[in-house]
Formats: sequence, structure tokens, C-alpha cells
Amino acid sequence: MKKPTGRELAAFCLEKTKEHSVYMWGEYGRPVSERIISAKAKKYPLRYTEKRQEKLRSLIGKGYVGCDCGGLYKYFLWSDGGRSPLRYRKATDRNAAGMYSAATERGKASALPEIEGLILYMPNHCGVYVGNGYAVECTLGAFGDGIVKTSVKGRGWTHWLKMPEIDYEEGNTPLIRPKKTVDTVAFRSVPSVTGGKRHFYIPEDTLVSVIRENVASADGFEWDEVECDGVKGYCANRYLRRVEFAKTKTTSDALALRSEPSAVAGERFFYIPRGKEVTVLEENVASSDGYSWDKVVYNETVGYAANEFLD
Repeated sequence: MKKPTGRELAAFCLEKTKEHSVYMWGEYGRPVSERIISAKAKKYPLRYTEKRQEKLRSLIGKGYVGCDCGGLYKYFLWSDGGRSPLRYRKATDRNAAGMYSAATERGKASALPEIEGLILYMPNHCGVYVGNGYAVECTLGAFGDGIVKTSVKGRGWTHWLKMPEIDYEEGNTPLIRPKKTVDTVAFRSVPSVTGGKRHFYIPEDTLVSVIRENVASADGFEWDEVECDGVKGYCANRYLRRVEFAKTKTTSDALALRSEPSAVAGERFFYIPRGKEVTVLEENVASSDGYSWDKVVYNETVGYAANEFLD
């Protein structure tokens, strides 16, 4: 049976943020009902106080579904991505810790790859990465009550996970496409000349990383979603031209990929293992801290590496 893709998981979760939901410990997308409230209150009395039961009963018949953090992932799996009625499946009935243990691959959240559908994890909680620095999670507290979209930054996630039930290759095309500006171009917060705000102007002949092409048509322009100087936004793509990668190099030792061309000021995304090939966007972009730096791409992440360790 064909596995669902990470992109399908992310799209499902985003869609659920638009629907009525409420946090219910031990639930996975079933409509809120008296039968479920009573059963859960009996099984988890500390999670279902009288006050919480009163709140939940006020939502019966109003189109709300109940869910918890791990239940969001089960909601997707057990409904075949929303295409079938919910059906319990013991093999994938895991809590957050169980998902961590079952992961086929995991890494630090500080080095989160730009791959939709990754599971985000912290002790006793999980969510789904939906791209562009955002997650969807089912939570109760300061961030909401139910299925909500939140910023990954500052949320406290410790790890990202790949789950065995999800295909993270199909549907997740490479997200880094280099282009250069052919003129000074406004870099905007939304794909519109009139909406949102202008982050800043990008000078002519500046290299930017295109995350998604042709994401919108507005105000007489086609728009690309791009990243420039660590900021994500939108540019009218008539002012961008494709750039072919100049070359590839191979690491001669384990090598830190950093956010800036500096061993001191640049945040370390992760270490690139020895013997791995990187794609060079620009050579010798800066000299600092005793090194000369190249701007490179590795594992779909753009950053800076000391070229002393690149052959």
C-alpha cells in the first residue's frame, strides 16, 4: 500500500486549523459527544475535571471534534488523510514518547530541515511541521485550545522526527532554487504590491533562495516565495532570473554549516559529515575568524562553510 506523503500530512493539518476543534486527552478527531466525554472522564479523571467537562459539553452538536497532540497524527492516519471514516489502528496508537521511539530518523529542532510533514517533538508533546517556519499542533493553554497553527521559533521543540508511515521523498521536491535579482526589487511579507508590508529592497544582482515558485498571481505580477538574509517573504518573479550552480565541493572533515560567514557570530545549523558533497552558491563571500567562507547548500539548507575544509 502506498504511503501518504509528508506534504499530504501537512496539508491535512493546515485544513484542520480552519475547522472547529477542542483539546481532549486521548482523542483523535471524533465529534465531541456525551458518550465520549463520560468515558474519558472515567478513564482520565485528572484530565477531565468538572470544569473541563462542562466546557466540552457546551460544544456538543456544534461541529467540534476532540483531539490531543498525538491524536492529530492518528486523525490523519486513521481517516486515510480525511478520505475515509475514522478507524482505530492499534499499530499506530502512540503518544508523543512513542512517536519519538518509533521514528526512523530524528534530529535536533535547531537544525530543522525544510520538509513538510516532519513531526516536531518536545517531552510530552508533539506537532506537525507544515513548512516556512510553522507547525500545526493540538494543544491546551497559552497557544490555544484545539488544533492551531504556531510558529516553530521559540516554541520549545527539541527534535524533529520522520515517521515510518510517511513518505518524505515523494511530494517533497527540493526547496532551494537559487535566483538572482535583475533589478532592485521590493521584498514583501505577502505576495501583493498593496497588501502586507515591505521588508526591504533587495539590490540588483543579489542571490536569493526560492522556496516556492509562482505561489500567487496578484496586482499584475506572478510571485515567488523566497528567502534573503534569513528573512522569508515574496518577490515579483519577473525581477528574478534562474542561476545555475557554479560547482560542487566535498568536505574534507566534519564541517559546521553556519547562518553567517563567521565561527563566532554565525549560528551552527549542524555539522556536515566528512566526505559529503555540497553545492557551492558563491565562493569566498567573506573572510573572518581566520577562515575564508563559501555560501553553500547541503541537505536543502543554505548556509556558510569554511572553504579550508572543502575540496
